[in-house]
Amino acid sequence: NGVQFNPDIPLTTVQKGNLYEFYVKAQGHSFHQHVNPFQLTEDIGNGYLAQAGDFFDTFASEEFTYRTLIADYTGHAMLHCHILPHEDTGMMGFYIITDDGICVETVEGDSGCSSIFNIQYYVSVLFIVMTIFLVNNY
Repeated sequence: NGVQFNPDIPLTTVQKGNLYEFYVKAQGHSFHQHVNPFQLTEDIGNGYLAQAGDFFDTFASEEFTYRTLIADYTGHAMLHCHILPHEDTGMMGFYIITDDGICVETVEGDSGCSSIFNIQYYVSVLFIVMTIFLVNNY
């Protein structure tokens, strides 16, 4: 979307203790998530590249779905392209992890604490579609 990374505005807010499912359409970029590892929900490349249940913190594919348990940490969690020149030109974002139920205003100015977040236009040209679903409250 041509929007440069803004270190003051999160993509969304998630709550500690919940399991979220992310759908990422990365268009071949390598996706890296800080803080919480993620688990693929489906085989990639007929299971030759990765299998459902495999854990990663960095993964490259055209599109994939993963789940992540927001378990131990509150604060900022970065997402970015792991091709460093792309990251350096703004192909990154972050979300806020909270444990107090207080939501932080997001890029679009909404509260960001619903159970489904569609942030498909927020992360520059990096991840064209990224949808987050709340799977379970723990």
